Amino acid sequence: MGAAVRSQPALEPMVAHALERVRARRLTTADDPWVIMHGILAFGADLRILERGSGEMTSALEFIAQRATIRREGREVALLTETSGYPHFLFDRAAQGHENQFLMIFAEAGVPASFPLRTGAGRQVRLTDLLGQATAVFHRRQHPAWTSVAFLHYLGPFATWRNALGERYSTADLLDILLSYEDDIEGGTHRLYGLAYALCRLREAEAKEPGGLPAEEQARRSVLERQPALRAVLRQRIRAAEAWRRADGLYAGAWWAAEARQGEGPDGDDDVLLKTGHMLEWLTLACGSPPCREDWLGETAGGLARRILRSVVEHAAPGPLYHAAHGLRLWRRTRLHATGGVTQCGLGEAERRPR
Repeated sequence: MGAAVRSQPALEPMVAHALERVRARRLTTADDPWVIMHGILAFGADLRILERGSGEMTSALEFIAQRATIRREGREVALLTETSGYPHFLFDRAAQGHENQFLMIFAEAGVPASFPLRTGAGRQVRLTDLLGQATAVFHRRQHPAWTSVAFLHYLGPFATWRNALGERYSTADLLDILLSYEDDIEGGTHRLYGLAYALCRLREAEAKEPGGLPAEEQARRSVLERQPALRAVLRQRIRAAEAWRRADGLYAGAWWAAEARQGEGPDGDDDVLLKTGHMLEWLTLACGSPPCREDWLGETAGGLARRILRSVVEHAAPGPLYHAAHGLRLWRRTRLHATGGVTQCGLGEAERRPR
């Protein structure tokens, strides 16, 4: 273990300082909703942004839910629209880039299902209505990573639903789709985060006393039986992550390329923040139990914090920067502040608790 991580508590001030550096990069209502939502992913539902024009501070979450627009075909259109009576966020480079991405961020921020939003038509809806749309359009070929986080958080680990075609699905089906999905988005780290989050939630559910009708208990067992498969995938990728990791704890260069461990390839801030941030996010969740070592994650978190502190955060690309901050917050919460009653399955449940 390197000298810099012999005392993990010594990392806390450095990680806290790095997070404050990122938070100090002021977002405004003129930023794309995609950027603002990544800020919420990093810093939670209490993030405040600068109001364009007035110069006052306003809630980032309220802005996204009630007033956010994107420019499309030369005009401003509402971020939250409706199709066949169902409210949903637009897909666009400036908006949602992956299926149920914003629902996943709401889950990570601990936003309650009763949270109010306003569509472009002026209709007031709640987050539960967006979940209704997500279940209505669910299908086996969609990207399942962020859907799995959103559904496990809001619907629970033993949920069942029907889509608009009448097809019946369950959490077990969603996990099977997630396990078999071939994902190359950000090196497959989105899928790995979904897998790690799912395993964490299933461990929590298994620890609770079973109950209910026989059919409910059968459904419960069916979901919990996916744990070995989830664990096997994560263990294999953890080994690959250790082989890819550089001596300074960071990740850069081609995804999963072991030669990058020797310092070959690119070393720009955006590349390092993108790769290390995405890796730290899923590894923090996946390493809640062996085979990960505490010092390994500490080296990566410490290396990432040092990289942020020596970079010009105002010039960093927002996606890599905020994923890096989210990874550091996850690590800090689970490694340094995970005390009785605070879940380690992401930040969502902990965000609901009073500070």
